[in-house]
Amino acid sequence: MFNDSSDVSKIEALMVQKKTSTEVFSHATAVTPITFFWTKKDMTNIFDGRSYLISDTFQKYMGNAFPNLVANKQANLKTIIDMVANGSADFSFDEFYLTEGRHKIVDFVTPILQAPLCIATRKAPNIPFGLVLLRPFNLLIWGGIVGSLLIAAFVWLCLCHYSSDDRLITVQLNGRKWHLIGRSLFDIYALALCGKRSCRARTAAQYALVAAILLFMLVLCNAYTGVLLGFLAAAQRYPDPETLIEAERILRRIYLYGDFRVLSDSNSEILRKIGTKLHMETHFEWNTRLLRQTTQRDEGFLMQHLVYRMISRYTKQTIDGKQVLQEVSECVFTPGYCGFIVRKKLPLFEVLNLYVLHVSQAGLYDHWVVAQRHRMTAHGLLLPEGESREPQPLGMAQLEGLFMLLALSLGAAATAFVAELLSVRCRRRR
Repeated sequence: MFNDSSDVSKIEALMVQKKTSTEVFSHATAVTPITFFWTKKDMTNIFDGRSYLISDTFQKYMGNAFPNLVANKQANLKTIIDMVANGSADFSFDEFYLTEGRHKIVDFVTPILQAPLCIATRKAPNIPFGLVLLRPFNLLIWGGIVGSLLIAAFVWLCLCHYSSDDRLITVQLNGRKWHLIGRSLFDIYALALCGKRSCRARTAAQYALVAAILLFMLVLCNAYTGVLLGFLAAAQRYPDPETLIEAERILRRIYLYGDFRVLSDSNSEILRKIGTKLHMETHFEWNTRLLRQTTQRDEGFLMQHLVYRMISRYTKQTIDGKQVLQEVSECVFTPGYCGFIVRKKLPLFEVLNLYVLHVSQAGLYDHWVVAQRHRMTAHGLLLPEGESREPQPLGMAQLEGLFMLLALSLGAAATAFVAELLSVRCRRRR
């Protein structure tokens, strides 16, 4: 976040010096590392009591349009968005940007962290991150981790303490000493449970533990099987790569250049085909080459200009005699260095949801698209040819992978323990 107006001045100074967008944004990213998210129903609550610092550049160009909003260099972002969305603000946004005030990170990050494995709904739920841990799949993972730790802790507590030489193991339990020779961990565990009872009782305890481990592995494998089947089913619904490439070309013409002439019957069918099969995220990735292609002025504000121009076109443009419905229902504002997510519902394309997505280097892009389960498509959709995305910070999908790896490691360890247990023979205690 911008700490004060001096940071704004530094950004403006870089712009005046005709620095590249990369240099400008590198500074902006250093002081504004957070993006926040809101939905239509709680948009008012998000903005209650929160004001946004307006730069001198904005006041110079927009003061006449917003005489009441720019008083004391503060304005309500929701009001500005509404004015732009309904077409009442008809002016250029080339020189416009907002910088966010000081707020806690958790206020902005918590709602955007989406629950993993939302294949069934294929829509990112707006739930607090804490509720993610209550999902059944996550309960299985955490249950396996915590359960394994509890078993290890229980065995450790049962053993109390022991001393051993090369072969002799002395276990002290309830004030009595037990001498074991060459016994495995499971043998000691059974002894701790059964005490001086018969060898048959100890063996029964061992097999009960084996059954518990096998049951846990069965449940875990069943969960993973369901997930894999979900992945396969989702993959079958996705269009072929050629369709996606053609859709990318069409969408780029529409959103970057406002060229609605590409919406022929065949092209509309392509977009309809995509829209009925998956939620489409069009990712606007800023880079120097793309900026040079589109405009020669004020590179740092280009993405905001494109988004506002798109909103303006949607309120005025007619396609095939049907007015395009404009709904700013979900959006992300990246303070200081451009960015909105604006969901548009186009009747022409039926259920097609186009996401104009630009989160720059804030790192929350991965959190948003993880529920859609088509990361390759979303990541590569609107990147210019020859360009590549910079690595993103660790997102929910990567954390999923780590949890899966950890769970598989626990399964492998449990398998090794089971193999050891099955090889243990009942020996007489010396």
